[in-house]
Amino acid sequence: MDPIEAGAKHVQATGLFETTMLTAQLPNAEALNAKLLQTVLDRMGGDAGVEHSNVRGWQSAPDMLSGRWGGESAVQVAQFALGACNRYSTDLKPADTPRFEWTADMWANVNREGASNNWHVHPQAFWSAVYYVADGYASADDPALGGEIVFQDPRFPMNRMFSSELVPLASSGRPQHWFSSVRPRAGMLIAFPSWLFHKVQPYRGEGTRVSLALNMTVMPARRGASGLGADSWR
Repeated sequence: MDPIEAGAKHVQATGLFETTMLTAQLPNAEALNAKLLQTVLDRMGGDAGVEHSNVRGWQSAPDMLSGRWGGESAVQVAQFALGACNRYSTDLKPADTPRFEWTADMWANVNREGASNNWHVHPQAFWSAVYYVADGYASADDPALGGEIVFQDPRFPMNRMFSSELVPLASSGRPQHWFSSVRPRAGMLIAFPSWLFHKVQPYRGEGTRVSLALNMTVMPARRGASGLGADSWR
């Protein structure tokens, strides 16, 4: 038997250094999203917004929670995101009472035809997340509508230095790619480590896409805190 073929029969693949991305669908999101949509569009009508990674889109300052203009609906989204991220975080030195609690900043994004976001990360945060109030697709599945959120392999460009067409297989047996994309839908939450490079592909739909972005970080727990920092922005 050929030695290369023989070796292949005995190899085991193990995935190392996993990068965790969370996805969740907010239950019964329709009524909540209707309130959030009106809140964000009203805010955009009297606010010039800020410019960071956004291209041709509107973005608010990160004061949707601290400034309280997001209302109780925004707080519900933040609690949903914090609960998801808390479940997938662990203290390596657990104690009888929580040693850390979460705090969050939130801002709104409005993208219409041609809008996108450049590659970026979220410094000084632990988890980041985006929640989709309106996806703009009007139930269409056409991939030409774009608007996917794209994550870059944090090992890039190491896994493409030798050849762009020869790639390793993952432990699942599938080819490893240097990016991964998610097509959003209304009511979807996507959370990821804040250091993970990501962008948003140009949106080509005719509707209006509205999303909420969050940065979540930790601070020493206050006396009596639940660990989620539920009231940290109130």
